[in-house]
Amino acid sequence: MKQISMQIKTGHYGFLNPHAPGGHFTGVRTPIIEPLTKNNINLEKFLIDLSKKLKLPGYGEKAINNKFSLNTQEDYYLRGIYNLAHNAKISKADKKTIDYVEKNYIVTKHKHILQSEEWEKVCNVLAKGGVFKENNWFDENDNYIFGFEKIHIYNEKLATSTNTIIGEKNFYLTSYKSALHTQSRTICLDKALYYEPDITLKINPIDAKKLGLKDYDKVKIVNVLLPKDAVLICY
Repeated sequence: MKQISMQIKTGHYGFLNPHAPGGHFTGVRTPIIEPLTKNNINLEKFLIDLSKKLKLPGYGEKAINNKFSLNTQEDYYLRGIYNLAHNAKISKADKKTIDYVEKNYIVTKHKHILQSEEWEKVCNVLAKGGVFKENNWFDENDNYIFGFEKIHIYNEKLATSTNTIIGEKNFYLTSYKSALHTQSRTICLDKALYYEPDITLKINPIDAKKLGLKDYDKVKIVNVLLPKDAVLICY
């Protein structure tokens, strides 16, 4: 059996949409270096090859509209980037921009997938990092001008309610992103793990005092979704 390794590129193909409020744009990213290991296979290539093996429609030679092939991730993503450029009415890049992209972007070796005029528009998108639309959502100080009429940060009725079955005050468990662990991949970062090595619960210090709890106590959450113990932090 031939041994393969999963391909991990520094960066990968993708389309990024803004978090509100963030204006109108679609960011585009492509790999910046080739993998240094041999016999690589990425997720897209694996799914395409598996689909071809299973003889599923929509994969292989002339799979798209009986005209375009779908054998590699570039067959998918390059056409996707061009579709984005076409729908946003992006103009062709000038020679300086094209030369820059073709010198610095490894995706250039797949430009044969597109027609020359399509590739020129894709170069314009790649050089800018995506497609961006001007808007008047922000003032001269970059403040968002379309604010919300009301945001419920604190709901007193909910906070002071009691469980009608057991007659005790309810605690609601909500999820959030730590400033140190904003993505799942940060679980591999030693420096972040030094400061936050484990999942913690944050509770109002007034409630903690009533329950006789202090920082770094271990508590058990009675919840079917979190049966294990957790470390408590009083905030």
